[in-house]
Amino acid sequence: MMTTTTPKLARENLARARAYMRRNEIVRSLESACSAFTEILDSRLIGQARFEVEVLIQEYITELNKHPEIKAFFFKRNIHATPYIRFIKGRERDCLDRLESILHGMREESETAREKHEERHFSKKQELLERGQQLMAAKDYARGKGVLRRVVEGWGQEEGLVTEIAMLFLEHHLCMEAADLFEQAIERNPADSKAYGGAVRCYKELHEFEKCEKVYLRALKQFGSHPRTLLNMAELYKRWRKPDEAYDFARRALSADPTLEEAKAIIKEMEARIF
Repeated sequence: MMTTTTPKLARENLARARAYMRRNEIVRSLESACSAFTEILDSRLIGQARFEVEVLIQEYITELNKHPEIKAFFFKRNIHATPYIRFIKGRERDCLDRLESILHGMREESETAREKHEERHFSKKQELLERGQQLMAAKDYARGKGVLRRVVEGWGQEEGLVTEIAMLFLEHHLCMEAADLFEQAIERNPADSKAYGGAVRCYKELHEFEKCEKVYLRALKQFGSHPRTLLNMAELYKRWRKPDEAYDFARRALSADPTLEEAKAIIKEMEARIF
């Protein structure tokens, strides 16, 4: 239903369109302008109200025609005649169609540019990852670590990537570096079970039993008291020469899974030491 009142929303959208244009956000500017024209077409403007809105439109269109991004848009299409966009009183529909056509073209260009950027970004990641793997295989660890750290810095948000690189470090017995990456992976994704397992392997190899304990306790909090995790903690405390803790966790593991023969053996061994 058409309204005879001055379209307040159209005025607001035209104001937004000019503000976005001056911030060089042309797509958002065009979106607001199209919304304004739609509102105007749904209104029955007469007299002073029509005059005021037409002035706002003309000011916007004049400024839009001068904007570098609009000029570049038409230049790429080999269109040099100006004005690129015309506003004729009473033919708001024609102007809206023109603006919508430009908006559609700019959105397509933006999407194409985004896809190309993502392709280049992915190709660069693959290039660095392969280069790092080659250097590690050649035992050029200093350069290999440097390249792979660049991958972590640039693409560490990708699920599983930090853990993958940490595993590669671990395979080459770079336990300190691997442990650091496993810890990063856990911080990024607390549900990454491989990262917990990798960190435990590193800290055991480094005899960093306290850090290993912290990883296990965090795993228990994250995943619950799995019998095998409880058993692994019992074995850690046994190796750490903490018989009381080894006994307690072995009992907990056996209580959760009565078939764990390793837990029974630890209980028997710790009983001999404690009692």
